[in-house]
Amino acid sequence: MKINFDFLEEHASTIGKELVTISLVMMATERLDTSTEIKVKLDDREDPFSQINILVHDPAVWCPHRHIFEAIYLFLTGKRIQIHFFTTKKYAKTPPVDHTGKKGADCVSLFSGGLDSLITYHLVRQYNNPVFVNVELNTRIEKYLKKSLGPVLPEDLLFYKLNMINDFPKLRGDLQQTRGFVFLTTAAMAAQVYGCNKVYVGETGPIMFQPKFSSTDIVTRTTHPVLIKLSEKLFSNVFGKKICLVTPFANNTKAEMIGMLPGDIKKKHMSCFDSCLSTRQEDMCGWCYSCVVRRLSSIVAGAMDDDGFEHDVISKNTPKKLVYLASLLEFCLRVKNDFSGISLDAKNMIFEYRKEDLFVRFAEDMLAAIYILNTKPNHVCNDYLKSFADQYISCDPNLVDDLKKPIEYVDDMSIADIRI
Repeated sequence: MKINFDFLEEHASTIGKELVTISLVMMATERLDTSTEIKVKLDDREDPFSQINILVHDPAVWCPHRHIFEAIYLFLTGKRIQIHFFTTKKYAKTPPVDHTGKKGADCVSLFSGGLDSLITYHLVRQYNNPVFVNVELNTRIEKYLKKSLGPVLPEDLLFYKLNMINDFPKLRGDLQQTRGFVFLTTAAMAAQVYGCNKVYVGETGPIMFQPKFSSTDIVTRTTHPVLIKLSEKLFSNVFGKKICLVTPFANNTKAEMIGMLPGDIKKKHMSCFDSCLSTRQEDMCGWCYSCVVRRLSSIVAGAMDDDGFEHDVISKNTPKKLVYLASLLEFCLRVKNDFSGISLDAKNMIFEYRKEDLFVRFAEDMLAAIYILNTKPNHVCNDYLKSFADQYISCDPNLVDDLKKPIEYVDDMSIADIRI
């Protein structure tokens, strides 16, 4: 199987490229934090904000939507910005480029190379003829995709990537709040190139809503419903037609998604897919939330996922690396206890979007993995997880009965169960 790459902006319109440029400028502002701080009076208090000046072909195209960009930045970062669009005589005289109206695709799918994007690949290929987009925030992404995914994906694929990223100071995804907006604008640009109106964003429900598992957590909102809604409004206004951002797994847990993978991938190729934000395209760290949730979910889904992690917080005693695992399991216990003791913000968010059942299933997945590790043969767990199971799981017959449910159904899940 062969993977080829092409630069997306070579086929894009002036408006499409400027949309992505604006999102990259917002990301650079968050990353560098070097914009001029201006003090303004609002309600008799000083409120600092960053002023960003962005060169565009026609400011009249963008000024009516400035408030949406500013609202997105405020939601994602908690900070205010003021965007000013301007042009120059020379740039304004340059004829704008229209999109090429390429054929051959009826939807766009974001593809990072992680497990979620792979499962989304299998889903959209059932019903659609997608074009895949990868936002290159790491210069090794091309080598990674060719080496790791080439033997796994069943057909030759063309991936679009961004060259525009090289025009900005070095940006990495990591925990930058605005990175999700860059992903969405890039996908919207691809949708305009192909004249389609659907973009598939493969993210699990708990990550979309991303509550804090502990009071000290820093969480990202890369696919939060508020960002999705604001982005859809922005894209429809800018392009003059509705672009739907489809999140087919918004009500699925990680374990349920892994359960949908083809059996050969679950048994042989899990290490090909990097889900760790801390060490993108290297050995995964093994102890961040992404790694811990993935490993516990794989256990419940019957997947072999022990390789490719720098630290093994499941089977080895690594007391200095247990902070995220411990916070996650404490959160899950609180969810199973009628959400008692979780933060008010997390509880309000879960109940506002009516995701109680989703998070109960998520908690049961995580705790079921601990139950499996302590009761099933061929599994090894460390002293912390043995103690946790003795203290909170084995002694509670009702909880044990609840934890048997995901064990029974997750491994039998199928992509066919999802309708798009």
